[in-house]
Amino acid sequence: MRPGARRPAADALCAAAAWVGVEAGVRWTAQALVVLPARDGPGLPGRLEAADAWALLAVAGLSWGLFTWLARTRGLGWSDLGYRFDRTVPVVGVLGGLVVGAVAATAAIGVDVPIFGLRLDDEVLRRVVEAGPWTAALMLLGNGLAGPAAEEYAWRGYIQRAATAAWGRAAGVALTAAAFAAKHVLLDLSTARTASLLVVAAGLGIVAARWGTAASTVAHVILNTSAAVALLVLALRGA
Repeated sequence: MRPGARRPAADALCAAAAWVGVEAGVRWTAQALVVLPARDGPGLPGRLEAADAWALLAVAGLSWGLFTWLARTRGLGWSDLGYRFDRTVPVVGVLGGLVVGAVAATAAIGVDVPIFGLRLDDEVLRRVVEAGPWTAALMLLGNGLAGPAAEEYAWRGYIQRAATAAWGRAAGVALTAAAFAAKHVLLDLSTARTASLLVVAAGLGIVAARWGTAASTVAHVILNTSAAVALLVLALRGA
């Protein structure tokens, strides 16, 4: 670690822990409120999916507020968090999202399925159909739009910036990606997507480091929205 790097290092670690605390508190509380009153009751998977959809939207709002406050207390503006708004942003963002998505899909099939036990079956479809199309639409808003915007502001804008200041660009991107993937594994209570999550986290980190946080936000929206739209279509067909 370079001299004088302790403060941004602590800032990055504390900020990552703060996000995990907020998301764990909201999502696990929402799920507990569904499971505890009627364990193994009919339609439980659908109710859990609906609760998680609302929870993800709440997490995005709460975390955006928290990290906006953190940035302001440290005198950080949009440009300090890596945001550049020019005509290259949508092009780079869309292309980045498509490339990262393709590599992540390859990692899922080649690594997650045989090694981590990812199952490409109809379990997700069953949960979404049970939850209904309105829940799928809510997932499109929360996980497809609000979530990526908040995560990029916090993880690539704030946390990766602090990690880069502490440990350098390459290490900052790598450590932020590892923490971001670990966050998903922990809060989803599943290691099934480990490889694809690492690919997505590293890809978004590279896009942010090279082309800015606005571009990585567009890429993240492309990744999540495509999945959310697919779930919405499946829910409408199953309704």
